[in-house]
Amino acid sequence: MGFQYKQLAFFAKQNVFRRRAIRTYRALLENEKLGVEALRELNWAKRRRLLIHAYQTAPFYRRRLQAAGIHPSEVLGEADWERLPVLTRSDLVSSPNDILSSDAARRRLVVATTGGSTGVPVKVYYDPDYPRETLAWRMLSWWGLSPADDGAYCWRMLRTSPSARLLNAAMWWPTRHLRFDASSMSSEGIRAFLSLYNTVRPPLLQGYTGAIAHLAEFVEQTGLAVVAPKAIWVTSSPLALGQRGLIERAFSGPVYDQYGSAEMPYIAAQCRQKHHLHVFSDAVHLECVDEAGAACPIGEEGRVLVTDLENYAFPLIRYENGDRAALQPVGCGCGSPLPRMSAVLGRVTDNLLLPDGSVITGAFVTTLFDDYTEVIASFQVVQRKDQSIIIRVVPHSNVVLAAAASEHAVELLRRSSRGQVVVGYEFVSAICSDRGKTRFVIRE
Repeated sequence: MGFQYKQLAFFAKQNVFRRRAIRTYRALLENEKLGVEALRELNWAKRRRLLIHAYQTAPFYRRRLQAAGIHPSEVLGEADWERLPVLTRSDLVSSPNDILSSDAARRRLVVATTGGSTGVPVKVYYDPDYPRETLAWRMLSWWGLSPADDGAYCWRMLRTSPSARLLNAAMWWPTRHLRFDASSMSSEGIRAFLSLYNTVRPPLLQGYTGAIAHLAEFVEQTGLAVVAPKAIWVTSSPLALGQRGLIERAFSGPVYDQYGSAEMPYIAAQCRQKHHLHVFSDAVHLECVDEAGAACPIGEEGRVLVTDLENYAFPLIRYENGDRAALQPVGCGCGSPLPRMSAVLGRVTDNLLLPDGSVITGAFVTTLFDDYTEVIASFQVVQRKDQSIIIRVVPHSNVVLAAAASEHAVELLRRSSRGQVVVGYEFVSAICSDRGKTRFVIRE
């Protein structure tokens, strides 16, 4: 069925049933035409409006700001904003009802849960009326795609009722969505999925970084021929250089990294330039701060704080999500005025702890095999309870070269740990994933 017909059908249904989504999408496209300064002003206006709303309707923020001696009327610039208390995961666990806005229609709220890399489950809520997926629609346009395009998706499958699945299919028809459950990726299941994928030939392949990399490994190992998509969208865990190369070789298509979380699904994404990620600053605000809470200079790694500018039901203001990244200079070859950030450099809790209290960062761990992308298929670093470190390595066909690369990685970790811990490696046939998500570092 022709692309134009799918486009017409998709947007016609959105106009009838979800007019706010169309209005929001058009506004997002218009925001990209703003200058850098005008976009900053829009971001600041949204932050101030959200802060005032949270102070007036959420007991948690009223108490927290009063304790800090801050009133929203006094927050007039970036220096004032940076004085605002940081929201932590512990706050979400201990005070969810007080973070909820008093004017939110609680029965209608959508619940999102996440354990993150900390293993501490938390819940957040948001109003379903705000069409967050429009941020993804704009992102797809950067890659020459439309939300009406067919897609193949490798995620954990949500358990929904038959009626809900039927309604979803009707809303998307005639666009086709192929789905593969990343929680259980058997060889037989992968073959069946890729067979259907080759039949439908969707221009978009999307999924967890670990799950898509596993598909790519299967394609390379079996020599299976696959249709090249126009874009491969990966998310949910850091994308190592070796993984990007593996996926692009296997599928002969460009890989784009997208950053989000259960708390805020769409934070940033790569454009076709693929150098850094553009922050969706008309919907979220992102900061990178040092251990003392001061803003990091451009290009310097720090703790990520994010503010959801559209979630008035459950305000998340300066939320520390456990990630580390660096803001980058404004300006991109694609022409977008949206600010830029580095790829996420690893979870705070993904760091390796050393006996003297220092750490080896997850950012370093993801680069261990950057010079050996043709030799190493994938890897994972495990720190055992006695603090010793083992690198699990999945080699390509040349085991001798893989062993040399692994010895090099071991030596890097030995030097970084200053000899405090025992470091070794082992070859494995595959890296086990957590329901499709790959963790570069596991601390037992």
